[in-house]
Amino acid sequence: MTTQASDSTSASSNERTKTVTSSENISASSEREVLISLLNAREPYSEDDLDDISFALFDDDELEEFYTLYDEGGLHPVSLGDQLSGGRYTIVNKLGHGSYSTVWLAHDELLNRKVAIKITATTNVCGKDGFSSDEPGILRQLDDDKTQHPGSRSVLRCLDHFTLRGPNGLHQCFVSDPIRVTLAQTKFRSEGLWTFPVQVARAITAQLILGVAYLHSKGVVHGDLHMGNVMLDMPEEELAKLSVKEVVTKYGLPRQYPIELCQAGVDFHGPIPENAPPYIIGAMYLGDSCEKLRLWDSKVLISDFNESWQPALKQRYHLNTPAKACAPEAMVAETLRQPIGFPADVWAMGCIIYELLSPRDVFDPVFPSFELAWLRMINILGKPPKSWWDAWEERADFFDDEGNYKPNNKIPHKYLPQLLEDELLAGIERREEDITRVRNIGKKRDDNAIISKADACGDLSAEEKQDLVALLKKIFCWLPEERATAEDLANGPWMKKWGLPAIAAMEQAYADKAKEIPVTTSAMAVNHGYGALWANAWASAAARGLGLFLVQLFERATSAVTAGWW
Repeated sequence: MTTQASDSTSASSNERTKTVTSSENISASSEREVLISLLNAREPYSEDDLDDISFALFDDDELEEFYTLYDEGGLHPVSLGDQLSGGRYTIVNKLGHGSYSTVWLAHDELLNRKVAIKITATTNVCGKDGFSSDEPGILRQLDDDKTQHPGSRSVLRCLDHFTLRGPNGLHQCFVSDPIRVTLAQTKFRSEGLWTFPVQVARAITAQLILGVAYLHSKGVVHGDLHMGNVMLDMPEEELAKLSVKEVVTKYGLPRQYPIELCQAGVDFHGPIPENAPPYIIGAMYLGDSCEKLRLWDSKVLISDFNESWQPALKQRYHLNTPAKACAPEAMVAETLRQPIGFPADVWAMGCIIYELLSPRDVFDPVFPSFELAWLRMINILGKPPKSWWDAWEERADFFDDEGNYKPNNKIPHKYLPQLLEDELLAGIERREEDITRVRNIGKKRDDNAIISKADACGDLSAEEKQDLVALLKKIFCWLPEERATAEDLANGPWMKKWGLPAIAAMEQAYADKAKEIPVTTSAMAVNHGYGALWANAWASAAARGLGLFLVQLFERATSAVTAGWW
């Protein structure tokens, strides 16, 4: 299937897009021919293959997009080899998906390199406050950097923008450099520690602070800042400069899941939409577990501006940020008619910084509810401001008039009150306990690989712990106006003492890595149709440290029961 983009516009150059769209010779792609040839040469699926695919699809730790989303007003059906924007971009593989989009690896015929294309759902998502996304406008605002702000390097750039008319409606398409994975993915695939090496966490923290400071200097609130929207960058030699054949050699053929299997694997068995593609493509995985990241892996980019807005142009009273990173003012903003602004990003950034160096979240509600996250905040920060407390309609479910917990409240588990500094230090110390535990497991098994993994994470000095806690205490304040601004943090003592040296070391390591000859990485390549499914499945389980994961899970559950959390 070849899909052409009608109504094509470009964020970077209207003239260039017009030329590309009208060009006749761009549609003839040798890269596309190579891809189609490789796909056609793959052996047909046997019954055993289909059984194994079904297992791989629904036993995976990262589900693909739901097939029912390919309905009118939803996602655009993309097939391998599709050509977009007048034939300029050829779809090669899938990089991932979000709540309202899919992201694809494509070959740019004009520049002869690989790019990433995010194709959004047709429906313009609106929040409870009637918010309507203007991602193209936000990206144009961020692209105009006349000040050369150092944080601009930590924001994902839009290389091109066009619209795509398909069977499900009109879709916005955003082109960028291909990037590796999200911070959330690397932590999700942890091999038992759920934490980042100290030097990596330090470099990421510094880049986040500068990146958010840049967004705010441009008058933009990100609005959905969490670990799933912070990406690890990669040198272009790793993917962007590869040919299709080299991509397949390095990462394997795309994984194609027949849509009938996708339908059979869900409980409700909804009908397959008329415009759904014949296959759901499995996303490439280009990263590693958080413990294995090295300094050259730690270059990050803030991405996904679908929820972003400019407070000078519009007001918002609702956030769609995950509960564990959502600023507390979002609970009462609509009731009190107090608009949400830049401090909400600073709060979310603080939650990410804490997650980098702790196996748990600072305001983790355990059960994903903003209300329960609020209870966690109350236990750590104390009672919220009176106007907020009075505006919180559900407080009577948990507290009496004096602010004490009711004996039969609706809290599913107990939260013990704790001072902010104590809670922050406890999370970091839990990290050190986990590292020691894993190191001891390695010694017991005489396994140097496990020992090395634990040693690579490193320990924070007492001095750095105190400086980090001081940084976070400036962020975790109830009132938005009492929080440090991103610019304050960018010019503050932590950045000068720890952050800027970490960025310099990271950039040097990244530049050195880019000079090396690319080699095959440990990224998973599943070759359905060649009888390699089980081998890949077991290799994946081994790579993710399943044994350590189970040990860690058991120990965490035991600790939770002992502490009275359940």
